[in-house]
Amino acid sequence: KRKAKEGKAKKEKDPNAPKKPVGGAYGVFLSENREKIAKALPKDHKITDVAKAAGEQWKKLSAVAKKPYEDTFAKKQKEYQAAMEEFKKAKGDAGEAEEEEEEEEAGEEPEVPQKKLRKGGA
Repeated sequence: KRKAKEGKAKKEKDPNAPKKPVGGAYGVFLSENREKIAKALPKDHKITDVAKAAGEQWKKLSAVAKKPYEDTFAKKQKEYQAAMEEFKKAKGDAGEAEEEEEEEEAGEEPEVPQKKLRKGGA
């Protein structure tokens, strides 16, 4: 089992915070075409086969064909940033004070333990 690093507390995510769009333009393409791709595969296909087929289709698309997906992702990204700004404003000064403290702590370099030297010619 992994041990937690000493001195670093994991930053808790706010469940009310807006969700960040992930996957880029490919993620938009995959979400729009997942059902169609799954139907084109054999009935006993694996889940990973859908992603593989989608990846192949994505690579074959020209830059012009990818443009609508890139635009959609850019729009989602802007909406997220606007929602995040609103969220931060609504959260108030209490949240800003916590962020400043965390930034100050993050600026300090943690001590790196030295490796032990081996003895003998082993």
